[in-house]
Amino acid sequence: MINYKILKGRNGEILHAIMNTIIPQGGPFKSGAGDYDLLQTAELILKSFDKITRLIIPMMLKYIQYSSFFKKGKTFTKLSLDKASQYLESMEKSRFYYRRSIIFFLKFLTVSSFFDIDETALQIGYSHGNCFDKKGL
Repeated sequence: MINYKILKGRNGEILHAIMNTIIPQGGPFKSGAGDYDLLQTAELILKSFDKITRLIIPMMLKYIQYSSFFKKGKTFTKLSLDKASQYLESMEKSRFYYRRSIIFFLKFLTVSSFFDIDETALQIGYSHGNCFDKKGL
């Protein structure tokens, strides 16, 4: 069992909602982020970053959670999938670099966690451990 430090409590709930919006069930893949516990892998990935980055992650999550209230009238975790998706898209297209950077980073974290699972990696034709020939690098 993993000891959550960065994604414990509300931070985990917010990231879970973001991940479900980025890779929804019934979307382009057979399964969505909600079909797996991606928070464990995400926590491990985040622990590999430097201390400053680890301190910024909760602020990024809270920014998405509460800034959506001003654009959509609800906090992010209360939005429907369509409204949540629209909101994240608006961040991607924002004229403000920091908003684009936040969503880029969270997409990286989501996709890295999702495709770390053998079953999901196979959906794009990737098999873990088989990316190099027998000679290695």
